[in-house]
Amino acid sequence: MKQAVEVVAALISRQENGVEQIMICQRPAQKARGLLWEFVGGKIEEGETGEEALKRECMEELRVPVSVLGKYAEVTHNYPDITVHLTLYRAEITEGEPVLLEHADLRWITPEEIPSYPFCPADRELLRRIRMDYAIKTVPVGVWRHFKGKPYEVVGIACHSETEEPMVVYRALYGAGELWTRPVAMWNQAVELDGKSYPRFTYEGEGS
Repeated sequence: MKQAVEVVAALISRQENGVEQIMICQRPAQKARGLLWEFVGGKIEEGETGEEALKRECMEELRVPVSVLGKYAEVTHNYPDITVHLTLYRAEITEGEPVLLEHADLRWITPEEIPSYPFCPADRELLRRIRMDYAIKTVPVGVWRHFKGKPYEVVGIACHSETEEPMVVYRALYGAGELWTRPVAMWNQAVELDGKSYPRFTYEGEGS
């Protein structure tokens, strides 16, 4: 069995107009898994801690200093050419703006936009967790009201067994109280009515 190479990456987020965004980078075309998307980071060098390696990689690849806030998740993945043990840390840029020194591109995206980007296979489990955590945070359990007026109770967030898309599980607080599911991305969308924009659902509290 191949020895796993220790790799670190940074989950860097920001608020843009009240919406959470995460930073992703596109690998150079000439490297393995070229033009796939990933989180900034790289291999831990001899004598380094994970935190030290992450700070160095962010300076080398984006010329920004970062503060490491702690481990978010880790995963081991077997590629045909290498086995990696990837640790994803929460981090924040402490000064300046990212400069592309190695990557082909950089984007700030919402967790709901993750499926629109082809990521490195090692990131798949990490991305699923990011999407689920974001869903739980933006659609808390409790009473919500649809823009047409009817009340509903969110009972939790589920993961679609085939697509891994986060789904809201909720029941109607009227009639027979049927259970329903709806994609979190759709739940969080705004709707247009009489030329005005409204949230599709509005949170009213934890309920009884």
